[in-house]
Amino acid sequence: MPNLPFRPPPGMRQQTRPRVAASPSPRPRELAAAWDQLRRVPWFAISAAIHACLVVVLALIAGRRVPPAERAASHIFEVNLIAEEPKPAEEPKPPEPKEEPKPEPPKPQPKAEPVPPPELVVPPAPPPEEAAPTPPQEVAAVKATPVIQVKGGPGPSHDVFAARRPTAREEAVRQWGGTPGSEKAVDAGLAWLSSHQEPDGRWSDGDPQLRLAPGLSGLALMAFLGKGHTHTEQGPYRATVAQALRYLLSLQTAEGRFGEPYLVAGERHNRYLMYHQAIITMALAEAYAMTRDPDLRDPVRRGVAFIARAQQDAGGWDYSELRTGRNDTSVTGWQLMALKSAHAAGIEADWQVLFGVMRHLDLNTSPAGEVVYANRDPGSWRRGPGMAAVGMFAYLALGWPRDCPLLTQQGDLLLKNLPDWAEMNRNDPRDVASCLHTMYYWYYGMLALFQMGGHWWTEWNAHLRDLLIARQSQDGEKKGSWDPPDRGFDSAGGRVYTTAIAVLSLEVYYRYLPFYREGAFEALDIIEKALQVRGSDATRRRALGLLVSFRSDRAQGLLVAALDDPDPAIRATAQRVLVEQKSERVVAHLERQLEALSGFARMQGVADLARFGDKRFLPHFLKALRDPDKVVRDRAIQALRKLTGESFGFQADAPPDRRDEAIALWDRWARGDIVQPPPEGIRGKLLVVDEQAPNTVVLDIGSDKAVRRGLRFEVRRDGKVIALLLAEKVEPTLTMARVLERRGEPLHEGDAVQSLPDGAATPLRDGD
Repeated sequence: MPNLPFRPPPGMRQQTRPRVAASPSPRPRELAAAWDQLRRVPWFAISAAIHACLVVVLALIAGRRVPPAERAASHIFEVNLIAEEPKPAEEPKPPEPKEEPKPEPPKPQPKAEPVPPPELVVPPAPPPEEAAPTPPQEVAAVKATPVIQVKGGPGPSHDVFAARRPTAREEAVRQWGGTPGSEKAVDAGLAWLSSHQEPDGRWSDGDPQLRLAPGLSGLALMAFLGKGHTHTEQGPYRATVAQALRYLLSLQTAEGRFGEPYLVAGERHNRYLMYHQAIITMALAEAYAMTRDPDLRDPVRRGVAFIARAQQDAGGWDYSELRTGRNDTSVTGWQLMALKSAHAAGIEADWQVLFGVMRHLDLNTSPAGEVVYANRDPGSWRRGPGMAAVGMFAYLALGWPRDCPLLTQQGDLLLKNLPDWAEMNRNDPRDVASCLHTMYYWYYGMLALFQMGGHWWTEWNAHLRDLLIARQSQDGEKKGSWDPPDRGFDSAGGRVYTTAIAVLSLEVYYRYLPFYREGAFEALDIIEKALQVRGSDATRRRALGLLVSFRSDRAQGLLVAALDDPDPAIRATAQRVLVEQKSERVVAHLERQLEALSGFARMQGVADLARFGDKRFLPHFLKALRDPDKVVRDRAIQALRKLTGESFGFQADAPPDRRDEAIALWDRWARGDIVQPPPEGIRGKLLVVDEQAPNTVVLDIGSDKAVRRGLRFEVRRDGKVIALLLAEKVEPTLTMARVLERRGEPLHEGDAVQSLPDGAATPLRDGD
């Protein structure tokens, strides 16, 4: 175990040595004589001495070089997207924090519950005190990372844990779909966990190397905290929680790292480190938020700072704190949960860290709602909706609106893959279906769909709640626990892991309040700060793209303001998002764009207006048919075809006289002189069939029925297609057509004709 400073929670303070007696204090008579001599010194001499001391102090302060926080605060960590920003001068590397002497660990005390032993009796927490000043060395270390400062106020910012109190807990169980059976299962699971805690406060489940003990202990501790058990209030598990806190606090280094550095099979770095870091930080943050124990505040703050320093440049996290370039959604989800619990406790990470998480999710989420496990080395077990559940919970925790299409797609995806105990226990890595069913997936699904609500929550909760109750062990040594599967990563943590995860899942009704009521991150605050960063237009474009899920007035205002940005890519991104949302606030901008000097800009304006699917923009499209640029004319006729189902033979690349002829038909149609073709097509008859000119016929319909040159007609007799015609010369009441294709039967006057859909050229087939 590394030499770490150990700060135990209240009731576990170490015995301090008696202070060595100082030299005897001066006698009253001697003090009086000294004061009399001081009074005789002239006032200007005293003033000069004081000013001299101040000059010396200021000189010492001015000699120290402090990195400018403003410059560091505006930096966004983007990959290959901020080359245009000049690199700041390299600042001196902050000194490594000095190791403090390792205190001798207290001897483990025998556990006797529900009454804790005298050494672990914890008095009520004192009232919150002001935040202790940050050591200078630690400030320098934090400022060298994306997080400039981790703020730790004395009180919680959001009371998302309020439902854990006894009265509120009972109401939450009734309101959100719990049952007496689910509460009984939770109590049995906690009893089993308490009886399997080691004397030093950890849970290891027989792991001889203790590689998983830190994370397992954090999960187990959260299970007790989830039911409202703390180390500051009387209860059956007060000592259990106190011992767990003591163990976890003993693992933290001065830089904020948690977790033992045990390695496996020649590994050079602990692949479990960031899992441990997130889970322990999360557990301590919840304990701090629930008790306001001042001894927990600084460990949480340093844990959050270490998480921020370990973030990869693309916004996610890997197994270790090293800059690997690998971004793992599973690891990232746990870090966000830790930051969320710290946020609820009043300890905030800088917005850049949270924007990085948004960036990771945006890069790794498909339009269908599926989430990529990792950008490198995803592994054979990491498939299916498990990562969709992680992503869904992350989006909700960040403050995404529940009614956005992305979240509804993810909710539907989870319901298509309901928990299945048999599949979870089979878990064959060669079988994709069995890899979908893990308790890890079920846990994240429970969290995500509880926050989502609606029919997604109702169906998922009833299914998983009853499944977990039914599968809980009821006899012997295993009573209250859940069996781990034989293989798969659920099996790695053993019975402690499966029991803690199952208990946490069944506590969902009161572990957190719904985020839409209290406690989500303010996503729009974070996005707005990203939009204000200069020197990284890629960051600003990504921030605008994230607003596609937000339809509030504030989000619309941010997008409309970006339409006037000096960067054309920023303007284009804002316009794209507003058009995708079909926001009326972009219409005036698009209408002005139709008059732009750039043909590309006019074309984009036509295309974006067409996406509204609104016939009120038909005059704009008709005007664009006369545009000098072919690309604009082409977009205009595409929009007209989509809105009306007609083109009147207009082709964007046709000679000017042909275009003018078709435009004249469009003008007549716009005035109402030509009716729009019916959906079933234009119907008529063969008026003239001349045997001397067998390839030409005359129809009894013309432009007054919306016929135009280039339109194709089928000739039918007795339900059979016997010829295909092409209109070549159109008059108001007559049309001359050329026979493109015919069957053996001759055409007769009076045969029925019907127009084909615009652009269709269906050849005749045998049997027609």
